[in-house]
Amino acid sequence: MLTDLLVQSKSGTGKTLIYVIAAMQGFHRTMTRPHALIVVPTRELAIQVEDTFRFLCEYYQDFKPTSFIGGTEVA
Repeated sequence: MLTDLLVQSKSGTGKTLIYVIAAMQGFHRTMTRPHALIVVPTRELAIQVEDTFRFLCEYYQDFKPTSFIGGTEVA
């Protein structure tokens, strides 16, 4: 089941946690391509989202959150 999610709310209301949990709920180990794409407007938010994913997925070996930030090298 594919679903789009658009989240808009004031700062500090838990948006990051909501879309990280939503992405985790739909995770399937058999998928070989990227599972979720989360687009945020700033570098700081991109880092926050990746950190939240890493914290919540600490014990999920197959879940590999990665951020791609404009203006930085891709290693």
